[in-house]
Amino acid sequence: MSENNQFRLLLVEDDEGTVYSVKRCLSLLEPSIHLSLAVEGREAVSLCKEQDYNLILMDLRLPGMDGIEATKEIRKQSKNQQSPIIAFTANSREYPREFCLGVGMNDLIDKPFDVDELLELIQNYIDTSPIA
Repeated sequence: MSENNQFRLLLVEDDEGTVYSVKRCLSLLEPSIHLSLAVEGREAVSLCKEQDYNLILMDLRLPGMDGIEATKEIRKQSKNQQSPIIAFTANSREYPREFCLGVGMNDLIDKPFDVDELLELIQNYIDTSPIA
């Protein structure tokens, strides 16, 4: 499958351990996934202006622009206004599901994440996403 026909996932995460864990999980999935990485919100917004993504995993606590503000910007002015954005947080008490949905996110997954739960969530988006 060429890169243009791959499922495109943007991971917005500043913790190297979490990035490593997500990459390991993604290696278990088929079809192969084209992964882009942003380590802060402004970088994610910039990438979303340039590239379409099938799914965005967005950490909420990021240096500079946080995941909440990045999501709002992506929803306002990017090629990814309709792309699913999944909140990725270790602070689900501070940022409950209802709050995340209210700012434009589609779902929430807690960190530390359960591998099977993350794989199932991503696989559901792979199964329902048109791959352009």
